Amino acid sequence: GQLVSGTQTASGTPGDDIGAMSAWTQTIGTGVTVGVVDTGLDPTVPDLQGQYVPGVSFVGGVQGPATPDGDGHGTHVSGIIAAAQNNGIGVSGVAPGAKVMPLQALDSTGSGSIDDVAAAFNYAGNNNIPIVNASLGGPSTSQTLEDAVSAHPNTLYVVAAGNAGANDDAPTSLFYPCDLPEANLICVGATDQNDQPASFSNYGATSVDLFAPGVNILSTWLTSQGGYAYADGTSMATPMVSGTLALMAARNPTLTSAQLKSELLSSVHPVAQL
Repeated sequence: GQLVSGTQTASGTPGDDIGAMSAWTQTIGTGVTVGVVDTGLDPTVPDLQGQYVPGVSFVGGVQGPATPDGDGHGTHVSGIIAAAQNNGIGVSGVAPGAKVMPLQALDSTGSGSIDDVAAAFNYAGNNNIPIVNASLGGPSTSQTLEDAVSAHPNTLYVVAAGNAGANDDAPTSLFYPCDLPEANLICVGATDQNDQPASFSNYGATSVDLFAPGVNILSTWLTSQGGYAYADGTSMATPMVSGTLALMAARNPTLTSAQLKSELLSSVHPVAQL
């Protein structure tokens, strides 16, 4: 229902949101760590101070300590999940009590290899990270990537549907990891602030599990570029879902990955246009 975007001119429909404030009376995600497979994180952003744990880089096939985000994408995604709340500045993440772990698989241009993404997926699963956000994808896949997901059934991989306005179910427009068949994967499309599918969002009755807000999303950005920015994309919708799962996991730590997915998908708000 707010006026949003950089010019404060885009209006939304009250209630066409994720209802986070209602959830915060029950949980803010304390004790849950979400892996963020992306471009990294800018550690100087005020709203991310104390909101992350040490990360790992896999860029170029070499595992080592994560380096500061040089692109902004990973910082934006991380803020949607876990930006600090009630610190007098900026924004709030969906799960402000949770932590993010930067798993750097994309370089400073936002590009990366399937093998590097698979290595990040494996690392998260091997280290018992319950939720992994991957706001990324492309038309190609590999057995290595699929094996990384299938080998870690106790980790939920939350991935973007893509931004081509295409049907991810169609053989001519498959998008990965979204189109992987493993049960411990959730694929997310994007809606606007009126519960309409975003014009750019991919869709798919089989491959895309649910939609979340992905238009005019304000979140953290590189400090050198102002610290905050609006962005659009299924990349922004995906961490809305990862943050929600973090809230759920904190509220009931006994839930398995299968139960988390089932509870999430059984409690979405069904609307005809989705």
